[in-house]
Amino acid sequence: MALLLRALAAGARAAPRRLALKLGDCLGRAAYALMKGARSQAARNLALVFGERPRRERARIARDCFRYFGRSLVETLRLPAMTAGDLAACVRADSFAPVERVLARGKGLIVLSAHMGAWEVLAAYLAARLGRPFHAMGARIYYGPYNDLLVGIRRACGVETVYRDDGVRTSLRVLRDGRALGILADQDNSSSGGVFVEFLGRPTWTPLGPAALARSSGAGMVPIVIAWERHSHRVHVLPEVELVKSEDRRADLVENTRRWVRAIEAAIRRHPAQWAWFHRSWRGSVEAPARRVIRGNEGGNPEGRSELA
Repeated sequence: MALLLRALAAGARAAPRRLALKLGDCLGRAAYALMKGARSQAARNLALVFGERPRRERARIARDCFRYFGRSLVETLRLPAMTAGDLAACVRADSFAPVERVLARGKGLIVLSAHMGAWEVLAAYLAARLGRPFHAMGARIYYGPYNDLLVGIRRACGVETVYRDDGVRTSLRVLRDGRALGILADQDNSSSGGVFVEFLGRPTWTPLGPAALARSSGAGMVPIVIAWERHSHRVHVLPEVELVKSEDRRADLVENTRRWVRAIEAAIRRHPAQWAWFHRSWRGSVEAPARRVIRGNEGGNPEGRSELA
């Protein structure tokens, strides 16, 4: 597997970009045909969210989802060979005014995004656009060679990885130094501290970590997503999330979580074929529908206290 990954990366970087993207499309189509479990999971998720749409339309969205994932994988592998000029040539972005306003306050920026489009390209673009190191929070990938490859690609693009299991101190230090931290928080991780929030019409176990980090550090929160537009990317910079802060810390965390979830949800509905439908997005709401206690503090509570829903 490690040799295959290195060979794919070498081929993607050596080939002209358009040819490499066609290879990515082929990989995505092959994955859709061969990965029965992931294909079935995507079909179930799409039926949950878009059950009113014809089955043929949902199947098309699923096929396009795999195709976009394949080309995003190839684009990610190409990143170390791309210059800042190359990135600028294939990425268009909305106004960065919300980002600039937050960073000007000097208390850090939390970029909330989703497993949508070429999200690793988004991190590399933000590092180049901001002209400063960009930190991306994520889980360690169980397959070591792939984890090392991905971390190396990020580092080559000015993106530093912050692992969830390193605790919250590193994240707080990044924010209190006035830097930017990216978080992909759109997947149900029912082992982490969180709360059930409606997402795409379903109650979803959602981490309180982003809202808790914002409260503890004073950082601003801006949702930013990336989507394919033919052979280029479009970065959508959404308005800063208006965070509430009162004496009821718990209620504030829940409400602020709802607010950023709504922003991400709207972006996914805008580009439905570009979200990772093959993930078990609602396992918490199915496997533990009556759970009320938020256990532990992984990604959920910088102060290390248990929370009650």
